[in-house]
Amino acid sequence: MEAGKTISRERMAPNARVEHIPCEIQFNGSAPVSSYFVVNDDNKVKEAMFRGRLLKGERVSLPEGVNGMMISKTKNSQGEERYVEVASFHEMTEWHTDTDPKPEEKSTILQGFDMMRILKECNRVEE
Repeated sequence: MEAGKTISRERMAPNARVEHIPCEIQFNGSAPVSSYFVVNDDNKVKEAMFRGRLLKGERVSLPEGVNGMMISKTKNSQGEERYVEVASFHEMTEWHTDTDPKPEEKSTILQGFDMMRILKECNRVEE
């Protein structure tokens, strides 16, 4: 998103189910996840199959004070680009291939969450 652009919220955005999977998919958008991605979550670690491959995942909450948003780029009646929030989320499932999630194998997203928490604590200590 370009600097100086704002995100509008025309109505209350519905909650989204976010699945971060370690696979390359040639699609970026909303999908009927529950129809194609059946999850067995009988225990702490969730299991699912994606294109014949076993995935194991865990629910991860976003850091305190952080809200996840899904945005869509549209154009207004004058042809100007604008961004609209279409859904929000406060947690997501982080998926791994074949093995149970391990703390030392965090994705870039989860490492970023850790950095947010660390920076928040550093700022709190300085105040």
